[in-house]
Amino acid sequence: PLLDSRLKETVLTASDSLYRVEYGDMSLNLLKGSVSLKNFRLISDSSVYERLKIQHKAPDNRYDISVSSIRIKQVNILKALTSKQLDIREILVEEPQVMLKNEYQFYNDTLETAKKDASAIGILGPLQSIAVGNVRLNDAHITFKKHQDTTAISHVFNHVNLHVKDILIDTAAANDPERFYFTRSIDLAMGPYKLELPESLYDVGFDSLHIRTAEHKLEIRGLHYA
Repeated sequence: PLLDSRLKETVLTASDSLYRVEYGDMSLNLLKGSVSLKNFRLISDSSVYERLKIQHKAPDNRYDISVSSIRIKQVNILKALTSKQLDIREILVEEPQVMLKNEYQFYNDTLETAKKDASAIGILGPLQSIAVGNVRLNDAHITFKKHQDTTAISHVFNHVNLHVKDILIDTAAANDPERFYFTRSIDLAMGPYKLELPESLYDVGFDSLHIRTAEHKLEIRGLHYA
């Protein structure tokens, strides 16, 4: 019950009540430092988002995530509760369904670079640091919806696999030139994609895409325009 309440409280606090979490079942093994969550959901609150927009605090992006299974390995729960430093070896996320909503907010462009640290963007919440060795998302389904004025354009990405290595989130890592969004490397692969061009009879697409940030590589196979 303590871990359950702390998790939900941390998400609410860190997001200024924009997000809440729900899940069907939690399995905790203190000896191994492992946590498993079934039917996990991260849910955004549209009414809170509107309030944050009025306060000029709303982010450009919102996420709604549904996951069948999350497995967290070798997490030091005691250290997180006592010293506010969260260390995790690996996070495995199976078949996530992600809805990403993008809505441009002009005031986010005016933030000073020095203020764009982990505390300012609300990642840490009550924690001093978060370190994760590996994060793996397997067979993700991602819908990206861009809102502009009264219209919305959606893009759907299927069979996305993501491997993120060596994540460190603290006030110093936010401005570390050796890191890309707090990480040492991101490896992303996805299957077929097709984009219908607006006001055109043609579409553009590819069979597969692979991005490796550590090697500064982008590989696209089966690129077509027809």
